[in-house]
Amino acid sequence: LPFHLVCLKPLAPLEVIQYFLDNTAGDDALTRSGNTPLHEACFRRLPYPIIERIATSRKEWVMEKNNSLATPLHLACKVGTSDMRIIQILLDVGGTGQLCQGDSEGHTPYNDAWETCLHLACHRDVPSHVLHVIARAGQQEAIVQPNKKGVAPIHIIMSKYRTLCRHHPSGIQTHRLARNEITHKALFLINLLLGGDGNGEDFSLGTDSDEGLTTSVTLRDLLSVRRKYGWSTVDHLLIERITRMNMCGPSEDKDGNTPLHIEAGVSPFDAYANKQRLFDCNDSLTSVFDTVLRSDLSAAEARNSSGDLPFDIMIKSGRSWNNGMTSLVSLYPQALAMWQEKQGGSKLLPSVLAQVTDHCGIGTTYELLKSLPGFADA
Repeated sequence: LPFHLVCLKPLAPLEVIQYFLDNTAGDDALTRSGNTPLHEACFRRLPYPIIERIATSRKEWVMEKNNSLATPLHLACKVGTSDMRIIQILLDVGGTGQLCQGDSEGHTPYNDAWETCLHLACHRDVPSHVLHVIARAGQQEAIVQPNKKGVAPIHIIMSKYRTLCRHHPSGIQTHRLARNEITHKALFLINLLLGGDGNGEDFSLGTDSDEGLTTSVTLRDLLSVRRKYGWSTVDHLLIERITRMNMCGPSEDKDGNTPLHIEAGVSPFDAYANKQRLFDCNDSLTSVFDTVLRSDLSAAEARNSSGDLPFDIMIKSGRSWNNGMTSLVSLYPQALAMWQEKQGGSKLLPSVLAQVTDHCGIGTTYELLKSLPGFADA
């Protein structure tokens, strides 16, 4: 159609755009694919002045879905637009309800068969400032809402972070910039999940170390998100980075839980990981638990307001020797003695010692018995 052909030209004069706006109506505005001229303009990355003119002149087109059930905002996110103003004008005219509508290939927070604009924006590596507009305008739950493959926007960001850290040397300038950018996005989304507004997550993108990173997100915050939404929502490499920067936050929360208590409560079951067939559950859980434990060894013997040790919480959450318990007992065998004492007897002692020997080695068993003779005598 003539108007659609004009929208293939990024340098089309606004006077020409206005002429077709004045002379295009009804079925003349739709292609066989159900695209309006605004769909075409967003998909072809036309400059902001053209999209702004079309969107404000034909407000009904902003919410129009094509045959794939995609709105212009979906297409703008799908092509990875870098102009924040384009996203903002579509939201201003059409409202934030668009963020809850999915296309035929993805998800919506209210329908587990469609993908949201936030999914698309994370997939397409839109700049941080564009992601800010989309994420802030949407609902908090959208950050962890899975699509039909079980993938939430936070999973997409964490997967990209993990790939950059593992396969791209940070000494190369472009890789370093990319890693800082994705770290910024990850911490921004986590800040929103925690009820913040995303402010305070900033980087000096040219830095070669963690000195350029400023964030209000602490280690305890990251662990709380893992505990609430599943261990796959925060990659262990990001936790190691925050810990290395000594951003642990207050030692205890209002319930007396240390970071070690919080991580001990992270269940090994994770719906996303199971659906994606991720087999690094034990490695991830053990790595994070070991990192948190080494950052404050004394937390292993701390009790929260309910009188629970981290070891107690690990048992309640279903953690096993293969995903953290071995690290705790190997590094701080007294925690096992405290747990045994809390049981009020020694009936389990032979089997417990057998497990310690099997998983931690005879050396740990010997150190346990040597340092706690009362426990051995029981």
